[in-house]
Amino acid sequence: MWMLTGKAAYFVAGAVVAIVGGKALKEGKIRDLGVKGLAKGIELQEDAKVYYQNVKEGAADLYDDAADLRAEQKAAAADDDPVVLAPKKTAVKKAAPKRPTTVKKAPAAGKTAAAKKPAAKK
Repeated sequence: MWMLTGKAAYFVAGAVVAIVGGKALKEGKIRDLGVKGLAKGIELQEDAKVYYQNVKEGAADLYDDAADLRAEQKAAAADDDPVVLAPKKTAVKKAAPKRPTTVKKAPAAGKTAAAKKPAAKK
């Protein structure tokens, strides 16, 4: 008997798989499984597309809301009237000028506090 080697073996194996696989796909049960699997894959793909679109729209809405908020804050800052926001002006009382501190003079000799008090009796 002769043996297949190299590329010839791969060719024959591929032809056998194609023939057997083709007949298996034409049969009812295997075909139904293939069709159900393909339908489930398409359904998952559609769900993924819807989810992606929802996320994309949600992100766009958040971005637009943030842009609107920034615009409102800038407009509010531009509309602020410093006169309106300034506190009411009140009359400022001037502080009395500081008077120089007076240095107490030392009592003259002979006029000490002890001299004024009567001497205690002994």
